[in-house]
Amino acid sequence: MAQASTAVLLTAGLTACGGSSGADDSKIQIAVLAPLTGGYAADANPKAIELAEKLIDADGGVDGKEVEVTVYDAGSEPQTALNAANRAVSDQVDIVVGGITTSQLKAIEPIIARAKIPHLHLANVGGDTAYNLNPPQTASAEATVKFAQDVLKAEDAAALTTSDEGSLSNAQDILDAAKKADLPITVDQDVAPTATDITPQVRNMKDVDVILQTTVPSIDTITIRTMTQNAIDIPIILSLGGIFQVTSQLTPADQLDNVYINSICAASVPVESQDNEKAKAYLEAFSKEFGDDLVQSPLAPRFYDAVNVAAQIVSSADSAEERIEYIDSSLDYDGACGKYKSNDSHYLGAPENAFVMSAADGKLTRAA
Repeated sequence: MAQASTAVLLTAGLTACGGSSGADDSKIQIAVLAPLTGGYAADANPKAIELAEKLIDADGGVDGKEVEVTVYDAGSEPQTALNAANRAVSDQVDIVVGGITTSQLKAIEPIIARAKIPHLHLANVGGDTAYNLNPPQTASAEATVKFAQDVLKAEDAAALTTSDEGSLSNAQDILDAAKKADLPITVDQDVAPTATDITPQVRNMKDVDVILQTTVPSIDTITIRTMTQNAIDIPIILSLGGIFQVTSQLTPADQLDNVYINSICAASVPVESQDNEKAKAYLEAFSKEFGDDLVQSPLAPRFYDAVNVAAQIVSSADSAEERIEYIDSSLDYDGACGKYKSNDSHYLGAPENAFVMSAADGKLTRAA
């Protein structure tokens, strides 16, 4: 039985100047640019990557090849991610997983593309040459609007976003989905991601049936708190980062009864409420390996799937060009977050991976 061999490199401040002695054809070499430091860091992220590698190798590897994963610290800032990407390219890996934000993706995509290395990412936007493991943003927006109409019976809505590029892009998808579904957006506002008081904006939304929010987590926290302080008791559906209100306990559980969160990963729902067998298997394996005290992070199961998808891609062919052709035409993987398939876009996550969770009582459950 092959042994897992995850290496973790703290690469802040490093650039491509040396690296390993070259690619090892006897192994599948995967680079994961993960946030080991910074705002998105969580102990569960590298542990999920380690678990993926261990389980693959315990099963004999992929086509007889051992999987070797090296984790480079990408932090949460573009420059840290770029340093990590430089190091991964220098190390001549077979495939790179990296980019959890729009700014990180824009920083690292060109250097990985120039090296002609297949590139998977987890940001909320598409890529020019990189492939997004998320479902299309439009799928998440459509799931949100459908839930608002079909489950919450909303006849109108307010839209609140922050003025950063990623949030504005998500907000536009929400507006487009609402228009397509004939859900009137009667209040449409944006605030700075660094805002500390948004009381006027929150009060402007008090008469709608639902709030559709695409903001950074700190603004999610302020919005919910301000709604509580002003006795505004209407449903609010947060975008993906809303999960931190529960997992990082940014909002008290007693303020979450009317809060819903968009999700693109089945394993975001805890094992006790889980109805997806792949997600349940991952959560149980994670708990068995690391114990119940290690809290899942929103990124952990997505990194777990990323390693598995990356290994499948590398095993499909010997050259980078053929591997990219495989991504474009033949990829088909069922993971902890959902299904990943080749399609006409650079989004590999299946649209049906998008759904809405309830955060009532501080517990995540599948709402629709």
